[in-house]
Formats: sequence, structure tokens, C-alpha cells
Amino acid sequence: MIHGPALFGEERMVIYEPCNYVSNIAYYHSATRICDYPQWSIDSEDQKAIKRSFATLAMGSSFFHGSHTNVGMEFDNQMIAYIAYMAHQYSISGFKSSSTILNNLSNTTREHDMIYYTEQNVKMFPDHSVPEWAYYLDTSDIPHNYELTFAAISTTIASLCLPWFIVKPIITFLVTQILDQDSLDFIINHYIPELHHAL
Repeated sequence: MIHGPALFGEERMVIYEPCNYVSNIAYYHSATRICDYPQWSIDSEDQKAIKRSFATLAMGSSFFHGSHTNVGMEFDNQMIAYIAYMAHQYSISGFKSSSTILNNLSNTTREHDMIYYTEQNVKMFPDHSVPEWAYYLDTSDIPHNYELTFAAISTTIASLCLPWFIVKPIITFLVTQILDQDSLDFIINHYIPELHHAL
């Protein structure tokens, strides 16, 4: 087993975390599995956005584990936020709700949809220099706090599986362990009531 930095490829690049660097190939497998799955309930543009995000995460996470740079770290974290946000939106798309709280995890309407941002991410590589990449990831109008997004997903699943009278105490206990006060307030006082109304 390799411990510490190693040299990769003909260019002899220094890779700081070799095992974590190569393990990101799994994200490419996620993208190909999306291609192979025959029963999507979302359209082809949404499927393409998910595939692009997994491929970008594969590159970005390996970039971080290989380089230990700030840009790499932003890719590693922000692409998780992108994918979690898409998963949330697609998981509630059947509710046919116009609520920005449910759909956008925000009290206000967001500037663009996820298809737009995944398209911008693809264009970012040839159109902008490496130091600019983190800026574009950081300034996209999505919920960057993916703990909030995972909390919303968990709340939705619990609400579909359990009676309402026990959902709130269970979710309150769980999200209290992981969320900051603003995110906790959003889930308990905004997201849960909107979800209850939608169901």
C-alpha cells in the first residue's frame, strides 16, 4: 500500500493522496450507471445534468486529493452539494408543488435551475483559468450547505414512511445533531410545514 505522495503518469505528477486520488473512478461508474438505467422518471436533460455532475465530481475530488489545493477542495465539496441538491429536487418533483421552500430550499426563488449550472460548469474548464474555477462553484445560486440538503432529503423520506405525529420529533432530534441554528430553523419551521402541506 502506498503511504504519502507518489508520482503518477508520464508527467510524473506529484499526487499527495494516491489511494483517494484513484478511488474517484467510482464516480465515473455512477455516471455510466445513469446511462444504463432504463426507468428514469426524469427527462433526458436532467439525466445529462446528473451525469455531468458525477463526472465533474470525479475530476474535482481527484484534483483535491491529488493536489491539496483550495480549488480542488471547492470541487470536492461543492459538487457534492450540486448532486445532493439535484437528488433533493428530483425526489420531490412528483409533489407538483410551486413552493420555493420545497423545491429550492430557499425562502426566495433561485436565479437558475440545475441544468443551467451544470452547463456552466462544463464551459468553465475551457473558458476560465484554474484559479477562477472555485469562484464559479462558490457563487452559483444553490444551497452550498449540503448538510441542509441531506437533512431535507431525510425529512422527505421520513415523512413518506412514518406518521406525521412522530416525524417532527425524530427529525428535530436528528437535525439538531448536525445542523447550525439557521439551517435547523429552516428545516423545522419552514421545510416540514411546507412538506406536510404538499403531502
